[in-house]
Amino acid sequence: MTDKNITKTKKLLIPFFTAGFPALDSTTGIIESFDEAGVDYIEIGLAHSDALADGPVIQKASHQALLNGINTSKLFEQISKIKVKNSKLILFSYYNPLLAYGLEKLVRDWKAAGGSAILVPDLPYEESEELLSLCSSVGLKLIFLIAPTSTEERIKKIAEISEEFIYLVSVTGVTGARDKVSENLGTIIQKIKSFNPEIKVVIGFGISGAEQALAATSQGADGVVIGSAIVKLLEQKGGVQEATDLLLEIKKSLL
Repeated sequence: MTDKNITKTKKLLIPFFTAGFPALDSTTGIIESFDEAGVDYIEIGLAHSDALADGPVIQKASHQALLNGINTSKLFEQISKIKVKNSKLILFSYYNPLLAYGLEKLVRDWKAAGGSAILVPDLPYEESEELLSLCSSVGLKLIFLIAPTSTEERIKKIAEISEEFIYLVSVTGVTGARDKVSENLGTIIQKIKSFNPEIKVVIGFGISGAEQALAATSQGADGVVIGSAIVKLLEQKGGVQEATDLLLEIKKSLL
């Protein structure tokens, strides 16, 4: 077993997993293990049948989680029963499940369950005013994504209103582990920070291990999101420990 007593790195480490996968009652154990490893945030995916931004690994996990019976209410109930010590919790969800639950009820219940932020991949910045206002009213942060194709004007607007951090998508396309990280991310990061020098920028989509994490942070990223690689490990026997060990390996490399 890998030693978990590692001090926090200045670089943010953010694992993603799908709630209710591989089993409905897996969620709390995964969060507790990742939190014990001392990650900065834990991104909790709410399964959706039309996950347009997700690659095959996370789509498969979402499908199984839905078959297992996960939904917004059950997720909040599960999380409210645990005490997270080291990590902030981010709800990752497409917009339709949030609308179905009710936005006002959503932000209130997510905050009460212990959540810190919300990330909605299919909610454009231009249409985010209502959810942004509701999040602010209860002390939640709304995290925005910037893509390699984002215009300078759009980058400026997102950078100026962002508070927690900005999620920079490393590639055009869907989530999934890749062999290497684009070498052009540094230019986008510099552009973002020119509009908001204090904002942190984390890179996701394609980060699968220490090598990609180092490649991202060497270009100026303040942290990385590890998604598909984590979800793939969780499917295996003993997957929670394997996934936690991967996070600890990445933490060591970032130190």
